[in-house]
Amino acid sequence: MPETFPLTLPSGRPAIWTPADQIEEWAGIVDRHPSGAASARARRSRAKRRFACEMGALLEQDADYLAGFLSDHKEAGEAAFYITWPAYRVPSPWIAPTLGQVAGGALGARTYFVKYTWADATTLESRASQEASLAVDANKYLTVSVRSWPRGADHVNLYVGTATGVLYYSGRMSTSDETWTEDSASTTVDDTSAAGQKILWVASVADAQVGNVMRIGAGTGRQEDGIIDTIDADHFHLKANLTYEHTLLQADVVETKMGLSTQAVPPTANTLSEPILVRFLPDVSLPVIAGDIRRLRLEVEEDLP
Repeated sequence: MPETFPLTLPSGRPAIWTPADQIEEWAGIVDRHPSGAASARARRSRAKRRFACEMGALLEQDADYLAGFLSDHKEAGEAAFYITWPAYRVPSPWIAPTLGQVAGGALGARTYFVKYTWADATTLESRASQEASLAVDANKYLTVSVRSWPRGADHVNLYVGTATGVLYYSGRMSTSDETWTEDSASTTVDDTSAAGQKILWVASVADAQVGNVMRIGAGTGRQEDGIIDTIDADHFHLKANLTYEHTLLQADVVETKMGLSTQAVPPTANTLSEPILVRFLPDVSLPVIAGDIRRLRLEVEEDLP
């Protein structure tokens, strides 16, 4: 399976791709037949776009890293790999999410307002969709569905609130075409969870979901909010370190909350880029000058539809 070209080199500098030129499909070869007739055929089977990555004064560690990537893939006969070009933004979703409700929980009647974004495995994210709203009945959970994900999206971030335009991060969808369902997961701290680390030991992980916002120690001097990154049999691994220590003796309540103002609001800029499948040009090499790689110009091609 094609890999992604290293976006960041060991020195921390990014490998930035820019469009070099576009090679269009054209009828460039003329065949002349014995009858005297002539016919033209395409010089290339399809149009191509060429990209170039140019860097100068490379550090030795960066040069070694790039040389290893290129040589390993060429030796293995793997000519294709992915690059991320910032100009290839994944279009932000426009259509509002589809909202519904299913039986469950003991929450009272309330109205939710919801938007969603596309996001990748790092921190890149699109702008938010149009807003949808739904009056959810008592003893029912909100459900959210979105259209099929575009290439480049790793998950969907959900922004929820109880007033139009006042939305905060409240959860995520991790699988395309799934329907996300609100929950009311509630448990207590089951062992000492120290400040400054991400492990939160709990009595039960039932009903909790990755991406949930959990309020810990509500109403106490230790109240704080955390987002679940992963779930194990007896603890949550949070995205950020705990601010306070939570102990078994205190037995702080841990419960799912949506629309908390402590969380992020929908982004106003689209930073999510689409990965592009490209292939090496035949003469790919790393120019070496006096034992040091001074400048790299790596060119690749993408087949256009």
